[in-house]
Amino acid sequence: MKKEINEKIAIVGMSVWYPGAKNLLELWENILSQRIQFREIPKERLPLDEYYDINPNALDKMYANRVAVIDGFSFDWINKKIPNQIYKATDPVQWLALDMTIKMFEDANIDTDTLPKETTGVILGNTMVGDITRPKYFRARWPFVRKALRLTAEKSGMKESDILKLESNMEAVFKSVFETTTEDTMAGELSNTIAGRISNYFNIQGGGHTVDGACSSSLIAIITASDRLLSKDLDFAIAGGVDLSLDTFELIGFSKMGALTKSEMKVYDKDGDGFIAGEGCGIIGLKRLSDAKRDGNKIYATLDGWGLSSDGKSGIATPTIDGQVLALSRAYNKAKLDPSEVDFIEGHGTGTKVGDYIELAAIAKVLDKDDKLNESSFGVTSFKTIVGHTKAASGVGGLIKTAIALNQRVMPPIANCNMPHQLFSTKARILYPITEGERKPEKYQMKAGVSSMGFGGINTHIVLSSADEPYEQFKSHLSEETLFSSSQDCEIFIFSAESQDALKDKISSLIQDVKQASYAEIMDIAKSYAMRINHDEPMRASVIVTTPFQAADKLQELVELLSSKIFLNTIYNDTKKEIFISNEILEKEIAFVFPGQGSQQINSAKKIINRYPWAKDMLTEAKKVFKQNNCEGIYDSIFISLEKVSSIKELKKCNKELQKTEIAQPAIVLSSIIWYEYMIRSGVVPSVVTGHSLGELTAFYSAGCFSFKEVMELSVIRGQAMASADELSGSMTSLMCDYKRAKELISKVKKGYLSIANLNSPTQTVVSGDKEAISELIRISLIENTRAVELAVSNAFHSKIVSNAAQELKEKFPASSKINTMNKTIISSIDGKVVEKNLNLKEHFSKQIIESVD
Repeated sequence: MKKEINEKIAIVGMSVWYPGAKNLLELWENILSQRIQFREIPKERLPLDEYYDINPNALDKMYANRVAVIDGFSFDWINKKIPNQIYKATDPVQWLALDMTIKMFEDANIDTDTLPKETTGVILGNTMVGDITRPKYFRARWPFVRKALRLTAEKSGMKESDILKLESNMEAVFKSVFETTTEDTMAGELSNTIAGRISNYFNIQGGGHTVDGACSSSLIAIITASDRLLSKDLDFAIAGGVDLSLDTFELIGFSKMGALTKSEMKVYDKDGDGFIAGEGCGIIGLKRLSDAKRDGNKIYATLDGWGLSSDGKSGIATPTIDGQVLALSRAYNKAKLDPSEVDFIEGHGTGTKVGDYIELAAIAKVLDKDDKLNESSFGVTSFKTIVGHTKAASGVGGLIKTAIALNQRVMPPIANCNMPHQLFSTKARILYPITEGERKPEKYQMKAGVSSMGFGGINTHIVLSSADEPYEQFKSHLSEETLFSSSQDCEIFIFSAESQDALKDKISSLIQDVKQASYAEIMDIAKSYAMRINHDEPMRASVIVTTPFQAADKLQELVELLSSKIFLNTIYNDTKKEIFISNEILEKEIAFVFPGQGSQQINSAKKIINRYPWAKDMLTEAKKVFKQNNCEGIYDSIFISLEKVSSIKELKKCNKELQKTEIAQPAIVLSSIIWYEYMIRSGVVPSVVTGHSLGELTAFYSAGCFSFKEVMELSVIRGQAMASADELSGSMTSLMCDYKRAKELISKVKKGYLSIANLNSPTQTVVSGDKEAISELIRISLIENTRAVELAVSNAFHSKIVSNAAQELKEKFPASSKINTMNKTIISSIDGKVVEKNLNLKEHFSKQIIESVD
């Protein structure tokens, strides 16, 4: 008996045009760096002053004012030998789909003359043509408009002669914006002709049609094409989706459903309240895997299985867990794959409260049938978080993203998921949102699932596997790790000018551009102006911004300040510390104060390390020090994938681990040094440095007294020495009072050892001592109406209790006791005096552990 062969479908070519990305590399870079493409609705597409209303119940209005649009597309109809009258009569959605099909063949390196024309088909997803088409219908409705106009005029008491004149003028104006109906109009404005146009252009005879499955359209098209390939009805399939529909019918309709977000689009986030609409096009070329291998085609990924389902009686607009489970289960059954073998899921991800809940619950149910898998085992992500919901083109966009990710062996990040959905810690605890991104080994065989759920209750899911080794075409000039870390929640605009008026004019001219920019473009504009800074110009200003809308408001506020006040020999900043202005300010000396224990944070400096090779090199050297001192685990305690931390309890556990002295001290020193190096590379160079307790290590490093290796060894030895056993350790408390009051309170504790550890300020004094004595001091302080807080430390630092630690550090001191170089002024944290060059480093740092910090 012949063994059944489970044939797969190969993706041999791809092309895209989505907001902010007109090719595959741009799209991939945007995905990795989470470049969000949302912007205010351009007035050329829809005048907000006529259609926007913050009240969701306002008739014929929409409460959303943001979309994601493609920009700069034009079709070269002349060189493609398209008659002008046909070009003008045809909706751009057809030309975009045709252009992307041409580019798909270029990407696949396939000569279209060699196509098997009779067995090549075109199946595309589209729902509502493009929004250029629908307004054209208005021309044919002129008789109705004329009747309404005449009735209004008559009721207003106008003369018949004036009414006729008004009708004539109105008809001319009304029809002037619409093309006349010709023999080419219907073909240019029907959804099905999108596929027909491609078939016509390439002389394809295997069948071409458009699929309308709402938001699932493009994946239904790909599934249909795959089925036809498996049945050998086709040998090559052009599939995908296109959507250029962003008009009043759609946006007002979604507003009345409450599907659009009232703020920011956040997928799989606790605060998700809807989506932002987008547009775009994605086209893929498909062949049977055996044929693709035979013909030597590139293979981005394989489609291993797919599933379709409907939600049944649940309701047209309400998804169901069971309906989605059915689509996913069918896909994995067809692929003959256990769902738990996938690396990640590219989700539908609309960002609506109901939609995200249903989808996450369904995915978890399919992946973890027996409820036995580990927490945070499977990542989920969504293409919509950077381009919005592109409706009929959304599924193929997610599939192309996934195909590139599998080829590059990357877990692609989701954007703007800051507070993960509560299901990640309950029903969907095996899932986690991929917020950081991750690279896998090049030889690793990745698998993923792609979902797309359609309005009306239709669900689709496709299972993919990696195929060829990573292609160079997706290699950016920046590494994946750098791109992963390039996303940030704010930007800084910096300006310079010869005079206050010139500065005001420069910023005024920028405001409208900023308001119309996308979130991603805000970064580009900020960089552009930073590169234009003239250091000889005396007038300076800077603004910290987040969204384009907030940026425009802040810039306007800056312009108003420059119009109403004179700035000379002064520095101004607003109360929020977001706007800064200066004029003719002499350069000032800068001092750095480096923090001590208690300042440790999970993943501190991680983004800098991922962004910059010099920071990576420093981490590599630090890890060598950790290994040499048998404390490799320090790295894993500092740098944690927070996306996989599924509960508050687990996060507290991670923070508690980082509080351990032997981990906290190297963590703080490493982070402080990397931030210091970042600052000086940015041109912020101190001439005076000091440090609070542990921070003195970094201060001495910054002045050239220690090498990086020496200071990291010191931090490890110091941390280990000060992490004594619990039965020998003391405790510390922070008293909200001055030194004199602290001494009074200490005198009332009759038993045990207490001493002043830190004179932090006139309103804060830290005390070290025996645990029982510290507890008694806290009790007395509260009775005496002085706030006291026990500190989360493992010992009574800066007291005689840590004398053994001081001696151990002295004995194991890894550096020279002599200061060979000191290129900055150092202020001692013990007495506030300038450190002399003849200071004995070994004596100083052992003494510093015991002495109080002033």
